[in-house]
Amino acid sequence: MNALEFADASGSAQNKGELFQTFVNAVGAHGFDQVAFGAITGHESFQALHPDPIVEVNYRKDWLDHYFASGYHQVDPCVTVMPTTDQMLFWSDVKRPGTRFSRRQRQLFLESEEAGMCDGFTIPIHATGGRTFIVSLATTARGQEIRRAAGRLRPIAFEFFFTYMALHGWTTPEVSLSARERECLTWSAQGKTSWEIGQILKVSENTVNYHFKTAMGRLGCSNRTVAVVRAVQLGLIRP
Repeated sequence: MNALEFADASGSAQNKGELFQTFVNAVGAHGFDQVAFGAITGHESFQALHPDPIVEVNYRKDWLDHYFASGYHQVDPCVTVMPTTDQMLFWSDVKRPGTRFSRRQRQLFLESEEAGMCDGFTIPIHATGGRTFIVSLATTARGQEIRRAAGRLRPIAFEFFFTYMALHGWTTPEVSLSARERECLTWSAQGKTSWEIGQILKVSENTVNYHFKTAMGRLGCSNRTVAVVRAVQLGLIRP
């Protein structure tokens, strides 16, 4: 299932619980059966309007109890690092000695293996108002090709986020795209590369990449695949 297929599958979700289960099923098909989603910055002002916590998780309860009792939420790099980066955090990188991560941070992820989370990664999502959200996906399997899977699952995670927040009553600013930006995104949705789109539109590859860059800026996305999904969801393009 790709992001566009997930968008279709999630359209029937009547509430946040149903949507989260649809997301769990989608990523579970890729081998990631433990999922956490939540706000890590700016949630206080947001929850003043929406008192229920913006969090969904299907981690084992005994692990969650241990996580908070050990104070790991205070040092977890998924919480402390994600507000300042657009890059995904791969848990195997944290567990390696000799990196910038502390012994306690390494211990956190080593202990999580005992809860069946053998490996995983965390995706940062930066929203308006300085709010940062994260989606963490974990697998019970060892030897999973985490980075390759992350490339496939990141757009699905963003689509889940946009849909979930819409169900939460969160509205996004109105977005408009130029005709050329819409054309580039539409051809990208059909699997065309920048070079191929340039040939179709009779412009240079650099020009196509420029239009992608401006479109991603308008849509608040750092990835063209995510931008395509967002544009489809907003009804700006029809792939």
